[in-house]
This record gives sequence, structure tokens and C-alpha cells, in this order.
Amino acid sequence: MTFKEPKDKDLKNSLNIARGLILLAILAPILSLVLPLPPIPGLERGGWFGRSGAVTTVFAILAEGVLVRAKLSITPIGFGWVGLQEQRDVFISKFNAPEWLIFGLTIVGTLIWAYGDLPFNLHSAQ
Repeated sequence: MTFKEPKDKDLKNSLNIARGLILLAILAPILSLVLPLPPIPGLERGGWFGRSGAVTTVFAILAEGVLVRAKLSITPIGFGWVGLQEQRDVFISKFNAPEWLIFGLTIVGTLIWAYGDLPFNLHSAQ
């Protein structure tokens, strides 16, 4: 099995993809509250908001996967290559920075997914 040494461009690309996925994870519940709803009988805004939690969770987990894969590409088994330590010095801290945000988005997305419709149902019941 051959291993391709990652270039700085590849690692920056992975970081940008992860940032885009994080942004989508944050925007999903916000957009579900502000965009007009499609006319589906029996599905109210609370239902859409609850479903947006699943989207948030999926995008957060995808962002984590992209970061883990990029991080593993610069932590090889055995000897590395010339310039590996410099790459690690630059990128490991950038890959570790969004870890808590992704963790929080996964939890918040799961809670919205499970309980996001309840505030809307309580409000409409009164």
C-alpha cells in the first residue's frame, strides 16, 4: 500500500471543507426557523426545526471525520518525511481548534433532533 504525503494545499483544503460543514451545521436550525415552510399537511414549524437537528448532527460528524482524516495523514506510523514536523507544527493546532465546537454542535443537534418540536407544541397547545 502506498502512502501519499499530504501537501499544505491538501491540508488547507481539508480545513476549509471542515469549516464549511461546521457553518452548514450552524445554519441548519437557523434556516429552519426563518425560511418559508413547504406546504406539507401535518408538518408544522416545530417539526421542521426538530428535523434540522438531524442535519446539524450529520454535518458536525462529517466535519469531525474530515479533520480526523487530515490529522491522521500527518501522523504516520514509523518514520515520516522531510518537512513533516513543520506541517504538524502548522496544522495540528488548526485541526484541534474546532474540536469543542464540533462536540457542542453534535450535542445541540441531537437535542434539537429529539426535543426541538416540544416548545412549538407547548406554545400551540396554549
